[in-house]
Amino acid sequence: MAKPTSRVTLSHATLVQALACDVSSKMTVTASLKAPLIETDAHKSRSPVDVVCAVDVSGSMAGVKLQLVTRSLEFMVSVLKPTDRLAVVVFSDGARLCFPFVNLTELGKKTALDSIRSIRASGQTNISAGLHMALDLVKQTPSSANVSSVVLFTDGYANVGITKIEPLCASIKDRIAAIDDTACSINAMGFGNHDAEFLTAIAEEGMGMFYYVDKPDSIATAFGDVIGGLLSVVAQKVKITLEAADDSVVIESVPTGYTKTNPIPGKTSTVCISLGDLLSEDKKDFVVFLKLSPHYTSAIQSLLKVTVSYHNLISDTNELSTMDIKIARPKASEITAEQKIPNVGVLRQTRRIQTAVAMKQALQHYNANNVHAAKKVILTAMTTLAKEAAKDTTIANLLQDLKQCLQKMDQKGARGYLVSQRQSHMQQRSNAINTCYSNTRQMACQQSTRAYVNKNTLPGKSGYGPVRQHPNHPSTNRYTPYVAPNCYPQRNNSTLNNSNSNSALNNNNSNNALNNNSNNSLNANDFISPDTLPMCQLYFYE
Repeated sequence: MAKPTSRVTLSHATLVQALACDVSSKMTVTASLKAPLIETDAHKSRSPVDVVCAVDVSGSMAGVKLQLVTRSLEFMVSVLKPTDRLAVVVFSDGARLCFPFVNLTELGKKTALDSIRSIRASGQTNISAGLHMALDLVKQTPSSANVSSVVLFTDGYANVGITKIEPLCASIKDRIAAIDDTACSINAMGFGNHDAEFLTAIAEEGMGMFYYVDKPDSIATAFGDVIGGLLSVVAQKVKITLEAADDSVVIESVPTGYTKTNPIPGKTSTVCISLGDLLSEDKKDFVVFLKLSPHYTSAIQSLLKVTVSYHNLISDTNELSTMDIKIARPKASEITAEQKIPNVGVLRQTRRIQTAVAMKQALQHYNANNVHAAKKVILTAMTTLAKEAAKDTTIANLLQDLKQCLQKMDQKGARGYLVSQRQSHMQQRSNAINTCYSNTRQMACQQSTRAYVNKNTLPGKSGYGPVRQHPNHPSTNRYTPYVAPNCYPQRNNSTLNNSNSNSALNNNNSNNALNNNSNNSLNANDFISPDTLPMCQLYFYE
């Protein structure tokens, strides 16, 4: 049996296999990265991690919220190993160090637990002070850890210190840049009456995730997801560059939730996207909208050169991978019916992007107090997906997420829910609301954290329900997250296939797959071409 690769692998797909050579054409392609799977046992020898938790201890945190947070911190202490380091910063009117970095040996764990259990709540909410102290701590106390992260938890609006997002993000960027060598991420958790967009901007500046914690039970899920992610980082400082092959190819749009440079619609020849960390089993699919000129010089046209650079934590080496994306350009009369069949994987990824774009547009209307317009955007997107959803599980789950967004519009917490769902789909990464992108380690930590917090905080009131089987890991129920109504089979090759095979999917090996021999199979007429999308949607993330 071949040894599993420890490298990030590349793949691509084009919407169709061929385009006529004598006309200008639109084309949609996907460029995909897949991180290697690191089995659970392999993590016994994983690289050490440094974690700083910045915890809001303002007066509104008193009671069950702070209790759940401290129990989650206790669980974090229990799963980290002696070579890992943990520190806790608490903030209210200002910030103070609860305890500095300690290696989690037996003595270190006792020190950490004693300090965590002494945390009390009072005062206002100075988020900037807590973040600055946490980032400065990472810079001032370097270690051999390859993975460093700040985990921010707050239940309120910033009402002391830097309260505007632009200057705060600028200060975060400067502090992260000052940290030598080690990449430091920021994950932000918001509970209760918080500013979801403020926290999302902080997380995205720190190449991390925003976790919308809609109820106390979700605190443990969010902490478990963060812990599982930190313990499964396989690559850092990941960048993907998309370069047009020549002047006959124009990159019109690359919608993404990651930091992007050279985003000039209609004129871009090169786009560079910074991803930060890749976790074990991560799959990132970048949808690229192209405009092609007529092509007579050869039967095959080069479209894009894709380059991926990253630091491989498994081999501790800097690595570079490249890939060329091409398409056949025969005469129109020579294009076969098979070459015209849309690639299902490309169509699914396009729908994922459209769903996230709809959520962001709806959020803008919602923030302008125009709930009617926000609902209309969601309903329009739902109409687009409805016909396809009847024949495809992945698209049906996207439709379900849109339905939930619509239902949330009339409820408290709609803003946080929309922000969280949008970021999760744009970045293909899990959070407390959407666990469909969780890897094996994250699912295990989500379940274990909930069990620990439930046992130590809410005796006799589990509130978590039965364990559900996860479609990506049907044989590992103990890793299955409880709240998983939208578990898309993103990593199941029989369900989300981005290879250049444009045939429909086969149902023999997966309950979620499509059967090409049935009346329910997808075909070209079932999909609205990405070329018909309004240009405002294509450039929404530029």
